[in-house]
Amino acid sequence: MQMDLLVVVANCLNGVGALASFYANYLIGFGANKTRVFQFNALCAILMIMGCSMLQSWPTVILNVLWLGVSFLGIKETKSPNGVKWLTVVLYVLIAWAMHAVVTGEVEKAGYLMVALFFVSYFMFSIKAMSKLEYLWWSTVGTVLFIPHLLTFNNYSIMIKEGVSFIIGLVSMYPLYKVMWQDRQLSLIHI
Repeated sequence: MQMDLLVVVANCLNGVGALASFYANYLIGFGANKTRVFQFNALCAILMIMGCSMLQSWPTVILNVLWLGVSFLGIKETKSPNGVKWLTVVLYVLIAWAMHAVVTGEVEKAGYLMVALFFVSYFMFSIKAMSKLEYLWWSTVGTVLFIPHLLTFNNYSIMIKEGVSFIIGLVSMYPLYKVMWQDRQLSLIHI
């Protein structure tokens, strides 16, 4: 009985954190105030560190500790140092490795790999080394590979948060791709 209450309390903390994250994801896709994005992600991270610790979902705890640190970088509006674009290669390696881990049933390993992917992409976004569209794409792909870990560890609130974030990411990518496509067509007309 005590374990059930612990799961409920932890998922409630994660749920409130998820609400902050939903708003941050909305701002990433549709808003203009980047500082507010990082502030809401910091709040989300604090709540989820507490909730995920209670569930012993350590990849998610690590992710949120890193998320909190990167959120502070974004709040401070840290600029990109030269030479961080190579980290994109790291993202591709992490995706491939996590896909292998999911297929072979190593969902905890996939969870840790997706923590690394979320961290690297969020870090690159926070220091302006990655566009909004690139960040949304990496987050969307990472979410799909993170869900098996969340299911295994009964981390339902984070799974729902990731699912809603996935939908927000897809919806907000559409106008960005539309603008990119229109710009590409205009540049072809002027050639």
